[in-house]
Amino acid sequence: MKIGIIGAGNMGRAIGVRLYHAGHEVTFGSRRAAQAAEAASLGREGAWTCPEKVESTN
Repeated sequence: MKIGIIGAGNMGRAIGVRLYHAGHEVTFGSRRAAQAAEAASLGREGAWTCPEKVESTN
C-alpha cells in the first residue's frame, strides 16, 4: 500500500518506520524540506513539502 504521512516529526517518523517495515511504501510531507528529507533518509520512499504537494496536485 502507498501511504503518505503529513508531518515528519517524532510521531510521524515512528509511524512511518513501522509501516515501512510492514512492507508499505511510505512518503513523508512536512512544512520544512530538511525535516522531510531527514525522515526519508531513514529508509522510506521519498519526501516532499506540503506546498510542493499542493502545487503538483490538480
